[in-house]
Amino acid sequence: MLHDVPGGIGDPQVRNWGTIGGSIAHADPASDWPAALLAANARVICRSEASERHVPAREFFIDTFTTALEPAEVVTEIHFRRRPKGMGGAYMKIERRAGDFSTAGVAALTRLDASGRIDWAGVGVTGVSPSPFAAIAAEEVLVGGMPSDELFRKAGAAAAGQSRPAADIRGPVDFKRAMVAELTVRSLRIAVQRALANS
Repeated sequence: MLHDVPGGIGDPQVRNWGTIGGSIAHADPASDWPAALLAANARVICRSEASERHVPAREFFIDTFTTALEPAEVVTEIHFRRRPKGMGGAYMKIERRAGDFSTAGVAALTRLDASGRIDWAGVGVTGVSPSPFAAIAAEEVLVGGMPSDELFRKAGAAAAGQSRPAADIRGPVDFKRAMVAELTVRSLRIAVQRALANS
């Protein structure tokens, strides 16, 4: 999943000069990295001259261009847990043109147990709400289920239902919700394929 994200961001100059920390601290509601952090339940390390805080990604993004950073803090680290056996992830987005901000983007992580069922799932969504969000309803649909397109479509519908898109130059509300549902399905298909390959 982490490999999927940067290839669709901006152009080579942006990718070479920009940082993950700068992206999440800016907290554009259509940026790509927040979806990955949310899906992975990453931790953001926030430091000031006097202190250090470990903030769960799911508590970091507050609103449009607003994070849990205090005025004197900067993002210094992002911690992702080590990928265990049976886990795989993917990130997919749609955009108006290559390298643009997401019209909608979905990051998905799945972990499969010995029977092939999903025993843990993370889904992060960007571009369709005032701030990126974890699609908790979709995760609840997935956990305990056997991977299938039917299950993925239920999760996609749950993620779309949790989104709050606004109509703008990137598309109308119904289109964006439909894209969240479809991107959830597509990212889950790839995540499960990668989880099986990592078993």
